[in-house]
Amino acid sequence: MGLDIGCSCGATYISCSYSGFNTWRTELAKYVKIDLTKMNGFGKVAIPWTKKERFYYLLYHSDCDGHLNYRQCRKLLHDFDWLHQKLRNPTTKEFWHYLLQPVPEDWFLEYFDMWYDAVKHSVSNQCWLQFH
Repeated sequence: MGLDIGCSCGATYISCSYSGFNTWRTELAKYVKIDLTKMNGFGKVAIPWTKKERFYYLLYHSDCDGHLNYRQCRKLLHDFDWLHQKLRNPTTKEFWHYLLQPVPEDWFLEYFDMWYDAVKHSVSNQCWLQFH
C-alpha cells in the first residue's frame, strides 16, 4: 500500500511509498531551510507555521488524505519555478550535492519533476491534486 497523487480530472501523477514521500519532502524542506522535525505537526518541538514558508502547502499537508486545490497549487507553482531555476544552476551544484547526502540527486530530481508537472497541471486546468 502506498501513496497515490492524482488529479480531480482523473490524471494520475505520482505513486510512491509513504516513507519515500516523507524522505523527499524532508529533503525539499532542507533546501528552503526548514527542519521538518522541529515544525508543528512533525516533531516534539512545535515551531508554528507562518504560511509564508516556501512550499508551505506541500510541506504541511497530511500525506494520508486530502487534497491541494488549484489556488494552493498556484502558490506552490511559484516555489517550484523558483527552485527549478536553482536546481538547474551549475553554481549551486556543489551545495546541492552536499545537501542531498545520502539521498541520490537523480531520485530527488525525478520526484521534483513529477510534482512540478502535477502542480502545473492543476493550475492550468483548475483542478485539485488528491492524496489517496
